[in-house]
Amino acid sequence: MKEKSAYYVEERKAINHDEVECFLQKTPPRALATAAHIHDAIELIYVTEGSFNVFMNDSEYLLRKGDLILFCSNAIHH
Repeated sequence: MKEKSAYYVEERKAINHDEVECFLQKTPPRALATAAHIHDAIELIYVTEGSFNVFMNDSEYLLRKGDLILFCSNAIHH
């Protein structure tokens, strides 16, 4: 039986090196914003209100309003 992966690979179609994607996301308290995943792009998260836990590779971080985190390319995070 094939073992289920603990994360998924997020694939983007035709992103060139000059392209930037921005998202605004609001997540209810105690909700999972996204499942563990990896992708080739770097990712920045800036907290505008509230706080939440972020998991990257084997570490956990508590982010609060005004915090910024950078996920390196291919770092498992959620």
